[in-house]
Amino acid sequence: MKRYLFLLPALAIALSLTACGSGVGKSVPSSAASSSPASEDPQSGSISQFPVSESDQDPPGSNILVAYFSWADNAVLDDDVDGVSSPSVIPPGNVQLLAGWVQEETGGDLFAIRVADPYPCGWDACLARANEERGNNTRPELVDQVENLKRYDTVFLGYPNWWYGVPMALLTFLEENDLSGKTVYLFCSHGTGGLARSVELITQAAPQANISDNIFDCYEEETTSSEADIKTWVNELHLEGDNSMEQAQTSRQIAVHFDGGAVVYQLNDSPAADALLAQLPLTVEVEDFSTNEKIFYPPQALDTAGTPLAEGGAGVLAYYAPWGDVERFRRQILDADMMVFVTPLYYYGMSTQLKILIDRFCAFNSSIQRKHMKSALLAAAWNSDSWTFEALKSHYKTLVRYLNLTDMGTVLGKGCGSLSMTKHSPYTQRAYELGNRLK
Repeated sequence: MKRYLFLLPALAIALSLTACGSGVGKSVPSSAASSSPASEDPQSGSISQFPVSESDQDPPGSNILVAYFSWADNAVLDDDVDGVSSPSVIPPGNVQLLAGWVQEETGGDLFAIRVADPYPCGWDACLARANEERGNNTRPELVDQVENLKRYDTVFLGYPNWWYGVPMALLTFLEENDLSGKTVYLFCSHGTGGLARSVELITQAAPQANISDNIFDCYEEETTSSEADIKTWVNELHLEGDNSMEQAQTSRQIAVHFDGGAVVYQLNDSPAADALLAQLPLTVEVEDFSTNEKIFYPPQALDTAGTPLAEGGAGVLAYYAPWGDVERFRRQILDADMMVFVTPLYYYGMSTQLKILIDRFCAFNSSIQRKHMKSALLAAAWNSDSWTFEALKSHYKTLVRYLNLTDMGTVLGKGCGSLSMTKHSPYTQRAYELGNRLK
């Protein structure tokens, strides 16, 4: 039985930042892409887990603010306060409790909206003052300000329903803090009035904010039993850029710095990725490989057992089998009756990966020459000029002559820049006919 060996450009000796091999990870968008390299030597690179350190990143949930107004934070309790008629004034108050659960689930920063002049701790007296403020369109003075509001892109805003609206202190907060462009999620504790006009008033006070219509609300008497409900609500929001502590601990991102920049890769769950993570941080030499790849050599070999093959294309982090395995390829080549060289056209020649494999023939040239093997060349190129394959054909003819091969034919696909272009070209039929002739 005839044995044909197809030599495809999928072998190399290092970790490559694009092309084929064992899949380790893919690049992801990140602000680190414009960061400076770890070394001033342009030929040197570094690899570290991303984010590099806690000092180089915001703490988990730091883009989330949980701001709330609660009566319990804004009243001075009398010694004889009635915990039955005014239960929500005794800490933790209803909204204060809800805000704490939102903070636990998001890891965000908690901010209590507090007035300079506290409210009465009796419910009737508190309602009377709240009604007076509403009638006068008062903006109560606040005692604290949010530090560095610009860092937050998501705001949870909690409040009680007072007089079918919101506490006027909430409007003070919204007018003193520009939430333009920020995503705002509302949560509310209320009586039988429900949300009433509260959403309308908040929208009027923050017209440029992106106020979500996904709102959590509960009856005030049900607040203490609403922990599971509000946490479910938060989780179902599927917040973009969620930086919870759990996610931070399970991050498998690494930053590869070279040539004045960096690329961040999301590693997969393969043994090879685990082995690379175990070696970090690293300082390595980053080299050019062909015209569109960078390679570096990890100090220790990676375990490729159970590691999937990498997908081709830019942005792929792939691991290539070390050339200590060249003996395996030597046996496969010498056991075959024919070698079929398969390559895309790289700068009018064969791919660097295939060229590296052919370069290793030097270890057993004489054995190949003595076999008088057959050979063929399959190649594809985007270009369709008449001279597109001249350099590649010349190289192939030289290999045939030097290695004492018998050329069985070539299929050189011009204008085959995509799968669709190749399918609609005549070259697939020509490859099929060449295969038939080899039977």
